[in-house]
Amino acid sequence: MSLTKQDLQSIKGIVTEEVTCVVREEVESLAVMVNKTFNTMEKRFNHIDKRFNHIDKRFDKIEHRLGNIESDIRQIKSDINNINERLTRLEKRTLEDDDVLSHEVIDLRNRLTILEKQVKQMKLPTPS
Repeated sequence: MSLTKQDLQSIKGIVTEEVTCVVREEVESLAVMVNKTFNTMEKRFNHIDKRFNHIDKRFDKIEHRLGNIESDIRQIKSDINNINERLTRLEKRTLEDDDVLSHEVIDLRNRLTILEKQVKQMKLPTPS
């Protein structure tokens, strides 16, 4: 039994139709799987985005706190410089005061010596 051209055409049509149907079903199945995978990935990325947003907020808070700390440190440095300047002026004034007092002490000692000599002369009996 031999197949006619029409039989071959008929077989070809049936096979093509069956193959097309199977391929269509497989492609639709693949499309559903890809869609599910994309949905799952989208959910995961949304979750990751939320976590990154939370981390970004924490970094913003840390940056703000560091800014405050830097500002405080600048203020402390300025205060220390002011204190050092005041201390330097105080030391200079103290040295100047010490110099003045030292001269006054020397002057007072000299005056005391003179007074002591005068008192001694007053107490000395006069020769008659």
